[in-house]
Amino acid sequence: MLGPQDRQEGDARPSNALAGRRRAAQSSPWALAGAGMELAAVIGVLTWFGWWLDTKWHTTPWLMFLCLMVGLIGGTYNVWRVARRFFDDL
Repeated sequence: MLGPQDRQEGDARPSNALAGRRRAAQSSPWALAGAGMELAAVIGVLTWFGWWLDTKWHTTPWLMFLCLMVGLIGGTYNVWRVARRFFDDL
């Protein structure tokens, strides 16, 4: 990784090599797999959290469904964002 000493004075952006490595890492097939795992994890954790709140506050099943929807929307947006970046670089 490049440090502050590797930049020229007045250069606020990282070098082209560093930017190229970041772009390659973000557009790899592993990034798509990671986004899928994040989708599953976010949905599972938020659904569990909603269920836990439902049992504490006796609101069954409303908070679980609310958290499930938030997880689905947020996770799907993240997968879409990563997939768009992946397919734009092909």
